Amino acid sequence: MTKTLRRAKAALPAAMALVIVATTVGCGNKAPNIVGFTGADVLGARVVLGEPPGGQPKAVLLLVHGGGWQRSDAGFEEQKVAAKTFQQLGYATVTIGYDAGAKGFQQVLAVYRQARKRWPDLPVCASGISAGANYSLMLATREPDLTCVLALSAPTDLTTLAAQDPSGQEAYDAAVTAFGANQLAKFSPVRYANKIKAKVLLVGAEGDPTVPAAQSEELAKALPGSQLLILPPGPDRAEFAHYGGVQPGAQDEVIKRDLDFLNSVIKGN
Repeated sequence: MTKTLRRAKAALPAAMALVIVATTVGCGNKAPNIVGFTGADVLGARVVLGEPPGGQPKAVLLLVHGGGWQRSDAGFEEQKVAAKTFQQLGYATVTIGYDAGAKGFQQVLAVYRQARKRWPDLPVCASGISAGANYSLMLATREPDLTCVLALSAPTDLTTLAAQDPSGQEAYDAAVTAFGANQLAKFSPVRYANKIKAKVLLVGAEGDPTVPAAQSEELAKALPGSQLLILPPGPDRAEFAHYGGVQPGAQDEVIKRDLDFLNSVIKGN
């Protein structure tokens, strides 16, 4: 797995980070109201919980890192930074660090179920980038009460990644390593689009060197009512997701679209 895929970039830049109020499960920290997020309950996943200042969150957001369906300390840390901003905006956050392959998805699933128990009356959404977006969408195929999904540069059909565009070969190889060639369809959310009840926002980039934008477009066609944003190509220095070039200002556009989407979903629009 190459440097590009290992360093799948967080969608919200570190410059937006503010103050976090969180507890790490399994690291010896103790804090109130952590019941249900012990290591056994979440199959050994790393979990950081965050609350908005003053408590009383308006919704819950699960943050799922990228990194080729492998454990990624860097990706986990980046999502912890993104969580700080969402907390300031009134969200409770659950940042998830998962293990490699199919076990990683089972951990995401277990964390979601504990989050639903902890906040039974709040909307719960999942946000992921790259492999994390894939897991977030797969979560929606399994959990009809998931409220929404923010999916950035999501591999949606692992079986077609390499054939669809040469840029997908790297992600295809990573998927084979994670799941095995005969299991790719099982982890392709487009194959289960009819089971997704959550509201979905798909964001891709024409210049993405790892996950073709056609992956987002394919799921959007299979999922009526989903929202789709495809970023046009731009200079290499304007980075998004897998370090593919996008237009200057694209990061700000994605952030605004994400927040508008979340607000609309929470208001029931």
